[in-house]
Amino acid sequence: MSTDDSTAADERNRAMIEELRAAGLFEAGVADAMLTTPRHWLAPDAGWLIPDRGAGPGRAVNRQADPAAWWRAVYSDGSIITQREDGAVAADSAHGSPTSSLSAPGVVAEFLELLTVRPRDRVLEIGTGTGWTAALLTRMGADVTTVEIDPGVAEQAAANLKATSSPPHLITGDGAAGWAEGAPYDRVHSTCAVARVPYAWVEQTRPGGVTVAPWQPAAGGGWKLRLTVAGSRAVGRVHGPAGYVMLRAQRSNGQWNPHHAAEATTTRTRLDPRAITQSGGMALAVDPVRRAEVVGRGRGRVRLVGGQRRTWRGPLQSHHRRAGRTTVVPALTDSSVGRPPRHVREAPSYRLVTLRNQRATRGWTDTAPRTLID
Repeated sequence: MSTDDSTAADERNRAMIEELRAAGLFEAGVADAMLTTPRHWLAPDAGWLIPDRGAGPGRAVNRQADPAAWWRAVYSDGSIITQREDGAVAADSAHGSPTSSLSAPGVVAEFLELLTVRPRDRVLEIGTGTGWTAALLTRMGADVTTVEIDPGVAEQAAANLKATSSPPHLITGDGAAGWAEGAPYDRVHSTCAVARVPYAWVEQTRPGGVTVAPWQPAAGGGWKLRLTVAGSRAVGRVHGPAGYVMLRAQRSNGQWNPHHAAEATTTRTRLDPRAITQSGGMALAVDPVRRAEVVGRGRGRVRLVGGQRRTWRGPLQSHHRRAGRTTVVPALTDSSVGRPPRHVREAPSYRLVTLRNQRATRGWTDTAPRTLID
């Protein structure tokens, strides 16, 4: 890279950080790490840009074909898909499920702030990807071990990380099992989503240590989960939304297969399910949460515990199609719904199917909320 290119990259990096800071980020340590670990060091030459927070349609980016567009993408608040279908489909294709990516700077910063890393902390990262988050953690003074399940992705990450001053310890293996040889850790950070928190992560975190991960119990997005290890369990809170590539050990085909489907109650509603599943509204069912727990060695299921003895047990599930076909939306608690906004009330009518696996459940009908199941 020429001196002019280096100067331009530095200016782009600073501009991106200032934009994120204006939006309410960052903690100083995260901003300093991003300033000294430019994103383009670890960005792919070709991929598919997904602007964060719905800021436009996705598009292919290619450094050789359109360098200017590539630079804009790298220093935007968007994620870049770096692998599809475990490498069977080109990363810059519009088709195929994403299986690895360079995460958006904004959500990376939010997770690192939740992680509260201190100098000399021992950190286990699950899902190396391009290596950017591991490089940021190292720059923040942490002793980082990062685990990547895909050998090809791990090889490229190792090459990318040579550009940094202190590469982390990179392991090729299944991050669902953690990395017991380096335990105990002060912090565990998963950069792939989980529907169930692997209990190995809890076991390998010291008492008082923190685990942060995207908790994604259903397709279409999830939340930031921060847990503190206390004895044999981890307890914490669910924070804002986050959507990540799933941990390979927990992939599913996304088929909606609820319990007691034959006992479902069916009515109609003008609430477009997308108002919940695509606009953050699904968090309505999570807002009253007092704490999240991972208990026991078994399946590591996250249990959400709210006020007045209400408990939600993941996964929440959703599936929707337009009126005239079956529509299923997640059951909402009676403390988490109110009268829908006018633009929702005037939306086309949808069928609402609510299952008998939660008590005191409310849903929206065509006019106003009413109790569907007691």
